[in-house]
Amino acid sequence: MTTVLQKRHRAKGYLFWDFDGTSFIHLPVGRRPKESCMPVPSKGKTKKTLVLIDGHAMAYRAHFAFAGQNLSDEEGKPTETTFGFFRMLAKLIQERKPTHLVLCFDPGREANPRYELYKDYKANRPPTPDELRRQIDDIQRIASAVGIPPLVAHGAEADDAIASIVEKRRNEFDKIEIVSGDKDLYNMLYKNVVLLRSKTGVTAMEEIDAAWVKSKLGITRSEVPYFMALVRDTSDNIPGVKGIGEKTAAKLIE
Repeated sequence: MTTVLQKRHRAKGYLFWDFDGTSFIHLPVGRRPKESCMPVPSKGKTKKTLVLIDGHAMAYRAHFAFAGQNLSDEEGKPTETTFGFFRMLAKLIQERKPTHLVLCFDPGREANPRYELYKDYKANRPPTPDELRRQIDDIQRIASAVGIPPLVAHGAEADDAIASIVEKRRNEFDKIEIVSGDKDLYNMLYKNVVLLRSKTGVTAMEEIDAAWVKSKLGITRSEVPYFMALVRDTSDNIPGVKGIGEKTAAKLIE
């Protein structure tokens, strides 16, 4: 593997280094990177790795992890979430070294039919902070400017888009890594697919595969939809079957 640095540019007051037109890294002003965070393939065969990111989930994590940093742009608007998001993304690219990357975001509530299908969908969640909502817009604009245009599918959330890509493209890659904490995506853990779930700190990740799901939950990848229908999904405020927990659900599915 060799690396190359091509150019740099500014976007919304942030400094980025653009490597191959599809990847980037955030750096403090005045510091020059020794090498790109995305390797350029050498003449030998390179394994194809696809990283699929739930952008909304990463933005939420960045918002609360970097709150209180007192960062702002030239107009005085807070930028902690934006800074944290791209710091996390750059670290992810640097460590996982994907050949392909897709950044997925949820559409607006008005473009999400789940709220029409179930009126109490996510009703237990507090409203999205205004500053977080504004910075998600900034994140999407900056991502587009540095060569990673966000994927926002009308009528589908980020996890739906991720699952669709896995189903349609999994045979084209040696490995697919999903960056999300959504249990629904356990259903997508085919033999070449893993889920990277936030662990401790800002960038530490726990790698989850089908064997992990079998060991921890007692079910197979294909049984996840039935399992999730039986147990309660507290994150989305979806009730399961009263009196049935994870252990009972796993036994019923056997």
